Amino acid sequence: MDLNLISIVKKRFIDAIRDVQPPNKWKVLIVDAPTVALINNVTKLYDLLEENVTVVEHIENRRNASQTFEAVYLLSPEPWVIDAVISDFARAQPKYAAAHLFFTSALDDRLLDKLTQSPAGPRLKTVKELFVDFYPSEAQTFTLRDSRSFLKLYNPECKSLVDRELQRLAGKLVAVCATMGEFPVIRYQKHQNPTHPAHTLSERLAKSLQQQLDGYARTNPDFPPPSPRPRGVFFVFDRSLDPYAPLLHEFTYQAMAQDLLPIQEGKKYVYEIKGTTGEMEEKEAEFSEEDTVWTSVRHMHMREAIDNLMSSFNKFVTENTNFTDSEKATSLNDMRDMLASLPEFQEMRDRFSLHLSMAEECMNLFQKHKLPEVGLLEQAASTGLNSEGKVPKEFAEALVPILDDPAVGVADRLRLIMLYLVFRDGLFESDRAKMIQHAGLGKRDREALENLGLLGIRVSRTLKDKPSRPKPNKKRPADEEEPYELSRYVPVLKSVLDEHIKGTLDPVAFPYINNIPGPEAMAAAPAGAVAQQPQGSLRSARPTWAKAKTQAGGYVEPRQRVLVFIAGGATYSEARSVYELSAKHNRDVILGSTEMLSPAQWLNQLSCGRLPRERCGLDEDQPPKQCPGHLLEPDPPANMPPPQVPAQKPMSAPPGVGGLVKGHKPSPSVSSVNNGKDGKEKKKKKFGLF
Repeated sequence: MDLNLISIVKKRFIDAIRDVQPPNKWKVLIVDAPTVALINNVTKLYDLLEENVTVVEHIENRRNASQTFEAVYLLSPEPWVIDAVISDFARAQPKYAAAHLFFTSALDDRLLDKLTQSPAGPRLKTVKELFVDFYPSEAQTFTLRDSRSFLKLYNPECKSLVDRELQRLAGKLVAVCATMGEFPVIRYQKHQNPTHPAHTLSERLAKSLQQQLDGYARTNPDFPPPSPRPRGVFFVFDRSLDPYAPLLHEFTYQAMAQDLLPIQEGKKYVYEIKGTTGEMEEKEAEFSEEDTVWTSVRHMHMREAIDNLMSSFNKFVTENTNFTDSEKATSLNDMRDMLASLPEFQEMRDRFSLHLSMAEECMNLFQKHKLPEVGLLEQAASTGLNSEGKVPKEFAEALVPILDDPAVGVADRLRLIMLYLVFRDGLFESDRAKMIQHAGLGKRDREALENLGLLGIRVSRTLKDKPSRPKPNKKRPADEEEPYELSRYVPVLKSVLDEHIKGTLDPVAFPYINNIPGPEAMAAAPAGAVAQQPQGSLRSARPTWAKAKTQAGGYVEPRQRVLVFIAGGATYSEARSVYELSAKHNRDVILGSTEMLSPAQWLNQLSCGRLPRERCGLDEDQPPKQCPGHLLEPDPPANMPPPQVPAQKPMSAPPGVGGLVKGHKPSPSVSSVNNGKDGKEKKKKKFGLF
């Protein structure tokens, strides 16, 4: 079975609710806003209600008592949340018959003591930590949805928060390991001559992760669970790993769409579709792992993606008896006209229409903003080679006309200057000023350019400074196809992981936190290989009957997991890389980050890199949230009717999360549920974009 983080986390939430089996079968589900976001990310409300849940309610709202039902609480372990739970039972008539508490992350011991010693204590049947406070965004990617983490790590005004933030991030990564049942060895990027605070972030985060992971294993003897997989590896990086990737125009479908189109929340897009009457209709759609059209083309080069879309559509037409054999789509316009006559196939119609619209708009913008010309310069700067495989000469002379071209957007001009600056390992002040003038950059853009220095990048240099940029790599792996001219750059992440899997990664530049593990502990079979049966496993003891048999009499080694986390944001080119490496090397490679970055989001982060702390809007600078006063009010007298509970808006219901559970069990186990809301080819040189 293919790895799917979304399914793993969803199962954790469902299992927590399912494990609560009260005497009368039915239960109430109580949630808070952060947990709702985690649940909605992985599942739908319907899936929760299927587990004998009568109603889903928000803990901060007024709730009527349901004294004949046990309650399942899915909550974040915050002090005000504990107060709210206690208030449900610190009254003459408790709201519920019993309480089953499931926390999304570790519960502080002081809060646990407060809970168990309160009036709620006798009613507690289950108290468990699920460790699921992260967001799977795709089958092999997850984020923390935390754009402000970048400010806490890189903004000099927030330097007092760095250690605390690294500890917090490490805790989130422990949750990922716990959920996946992995106790990996840890590697990180080590700068040999660190000259900037950013150069030590990866090492500090990796050490914090190792410390917290060791602590989790000590307090959870069953972790990691027995598994036939080789022991996993966890790479810890920060955004300084690859300054080119967030700035380049990518011409694969997903990355190009995220760069050029107004996609909301990374997955929502508004487009127009021709209706049966011939009129254009506006629709909003989401692309997800359930959209097979999306998952089949998202990592393809745009030309290949369009060809695939038309091929899939023509296959659909051929299988549809409503069309004649002569009707075939040979262009995007043909697809648009034919889709209008498919109202009875609503789901497939909407999917093809969505991706037709996105691909069409991407190509329009590609031409409108002269991205072919821009892309050529970007590739020369990032690879150190032009399309003829030579070191580019007179780069600046070729750059200036692009900076002066009104068809090229200001953001694209800024990205070009940034790429050239990184390529040159800094620019003379006079050269930089001239380029800024040609590009017409405003104050915010100039700040973003200057703030590249926060990643340890040299922004300005003098005649005394020697350039230290690496020599261009003129060779590509023998097993890789020659790339499109505008897609020659290989993300650093992909190269590092590829070398690691091949066993050629420099252990000095990318050391392990602890001793380098022996090859017998780390080896995993190459794709399709059948290994000889080993005498034992360093990961865990496992019975021989659990091995997958093959006709050769050996067994197929399960896929090793390689986890990666990039603090400060990851790019869609890096996300594509983990899928390509998984397929190439028979591994399950998982990418995580504080957030997924489009180029526009990256420029915005950089522009805010030196904001005064009071303008950053950090949670650490906000007053702590308090338990709503109405939850602490005593019950009304017996002869007085209870206050009217306003109708609650249903809770959005996408996916849920799950994790390995570490549990405090002051008593047996119970579950309660209340109300919420539903949301439910041959090698050849490929010059030119196509």
